[in-house]
Amino acid sequence: PVNFANTQELLDLIATDPTPQQCFAIQAARFALGRGETAADACGLVAIWNAFQAGSLDLKTLLVEVAASPLMQTRNVISPGMACQ
Repeated sequence: PVNFANTQELLDLIATDPTPQQCFAIQAARFALGRGETAADACGLVAIWNAFQAGSLDLKTLLVEVAASPLMQTRNVISPGMACQ
C-alpha cells in the first residue's frame, strides 16, 4: 500500500507513477477502439504508451497515437499461446 496524508500528496503520487499513466493510456485506447484489448493488441499498446511517454504525457499525443495506431485499422484475433512479435 502507498501512504499519503492528503489529496495533494495523492495527486503527486499519481502524477509521478507510471502505473496510473499506463492505465489511462489503455483506457483511452479501449474507449477509442470500442472494445477491450487482447493479447494480440500488446505491441500496438506498447507503441502507444511509448509515444505518450516520450511526448511528456501530452493528451493530444496520446489521442493521435491511438487514432494512427494499426489497432484502429484491424480487428485482432488471438489464438491461445500467441505472443507479441
